[in-house]
Amino acid sequence: VEWAEPNLVITMVDAGVPPTDFLYAQQWSLPLIGLESAWNLTYGSPDVIVAIMDSGIQSETVAGTTSPKHPDFNGAVSSGADKVYQFFDFVAMVPNNDATSIPHGMKCAGVAGALANNPSGSVVPGENEGIVGAAPNCRLMGLIRPTGWDEYPGAVAAEPTELQYADAFVWTAGFDPGSPYFPPQISPGADVISNSWVSKYAAPLSGTMQAAFDFLTTNGRG
Repeated sequence: VEWAEPNLVITMVDAGVPPTDFLYAQQWSLPLIGLESAWNLTYGSPDVIVAIMDSGIQSETVAGTTSPKHPDFNGAVSSGADKVYQFFDFVAMVPNNDATSIPHGMKCAGVAGALANNPSGSVVPGENEGIVGAAPNCRLMGLIRPTGWDEYPGAVAAEPTELQYADAFVWTAGFDPGSPYFPPQISPGADVISNSWVSKYAAPLSGTMQAAFDFLTTNGRG
């Protein structure tokens, strides 16, 4: 016997196909980390919800209906569900992001999950609008975190407590924080909660925040 081995089935995978979004050519970081090869397999699951706990995904509410203002978030994923699953403003405690004060949350949401291959309408023939996120087929939650962004000129000052933050995280993950100030429990909750900010006091985690994170990592996503 010269050799013995399984007779494997060969599955071909095409080389990465860049999305048609107008500004994709300027997103040098995405091919650098191999996302085009990953996109051959999937753009992400529409069953996965990524919450961006930040300054919100800009929205507008007309006649009681809230929708994203930017085309990279105003659309549907492959299941037909809305790209943005939930809006919530933890400052005003309202289910929208109409009062976004800075674009930081939009940038974070775009990096994570801006829609791919947006409908045509670009000024460049043959190109489509906007950018593409790392997981463009996952759904998003646009959240304004419990602060008035007092570190930015002209913003409304606010000093949220750690309990407000803990309750916000617990609610976002689909659990009931047991607070009379929060909206009804959502289902499903977020699979991923993304944060790109830090307390300006750089203090160690309190027992309250540690308990909240322990609860989420133990019970989140089932």
